[in-house]
Amino acid sequence: MLDWYPAFELTFLIVFFIGLGIYYILRVRAKHGKLPGIVCFGIIIGLLLLLVVPTTIAAVMKIQNPPQMFAVTFSPDGRTLAAGSSDRTIRLWDVQSGQLKRTISGLNYAVSALAFSPNGRLLASGSEGLIVNPVSYDKRAIRLWDVAAGQELQFPFEMDEVWALAFRPDGGMLVAATQHGIVLFDVPSNPQPPDVNPPPPLLLGHQYIIPDIAVRSVAFSPDGHTLAVGSWDQTVTLWDAQHGTLLYTLVSHTAPVFAVAFSPDGRILASSSQDQTIKLWNVQGGKLIRTLTGHTSDVTTIGFSPDGHLLASGSGDLTFELWADQTVKLWDVQRGSQVRTFTG
Repeated sequence: MLDWYPAFELTFLIVFFIGLGIYYILRVRAKHGKLPGIVCFGIIIGLLLLLVVPTTIAAVMKIQNPPQMFAVTFSPDGRTLAAGSSDRTIRLWDVQSGQLKRTISGLNYAVSALAFSPNGRLLASGSEGLIVNPVSYDKRAIRLWDVAAGQELQFPFEMDEVWALAFRPDGGMLVAATQHGIVLFDVPSNPQPPDVNPPPPLLLGHQYIIPDIAVRSVAFSPDGHTLAVGSWDQTVTLWDAQHGTLLYTLVSHTAPVFAVAFSPDGRILASSSQDQTIKLWNVQGGKLIRTLTGHTSDVTTIGFSPDGHLLASGSGDLTFELWADQTVKLWDVQRGSQVRTFTG
């Protein structure tokens, strides 16, 4: 976070000296009737500084508070990496070259959740409901995007806070981890741009599996039978998606769990946390396999590559502290080693 003390001190000094100059002006005029040149020069410099300082402070804020990556996910073909940011944009990178392919902008909220549809044509984005304009509060927390065109599609669903999204393997359902619990609803087979025949709300029903625990992240297993849930109570739970019954409770994190993700074969579950670690679990039996360390801030999002060999993780402190590492990292799942770091 920007250190406000130097900024306040500088502003105070400028105002102080301008006030002192005005006081001196009044005293000099009272005695001599005119101002010395040095006083006029000082007043001009002070006024110029007063005009420049706000712009300088804004520039320093932008430098010291760069965008933080709140959500990251691979496209089904593994060629594209999508990242949602605190600057209200979605960035699409080419995984092989590391080059930025597209930036989707114009959103009115920080992007806290992303999920590709199984065919890779749609990208769902979610918001934590962070207020970026005190006058306009955008409650369209879930949106659908045409990946190829970077165009928003019609998906009128309102919710204050969405922390995670996941498509069912057949693409017909989207699950959202929200402030209310877990919400399941259908996805239109042919969503249209917002200005083409807006359909009625598509929410078909709610299913709260664990309403009494603040859910932070959720993911379907590749076969759609198991649902993984990461919660603020520092645990990861595995549920039977059809019957809503608890299968396993995974305990190892020492802070809230921010993200969960299944490997493509469904055998490994990855979880990331505010404790700055990523943990790999054996889905059958719920045993801890490995802990990945390397981030120096909250690990807010994770996602496997389609072949399961790589794991992407995004970091950024939710309180916007300066020391947040604000990076996206790639890991070798088998070795537990870091492969590449994306920035920018």
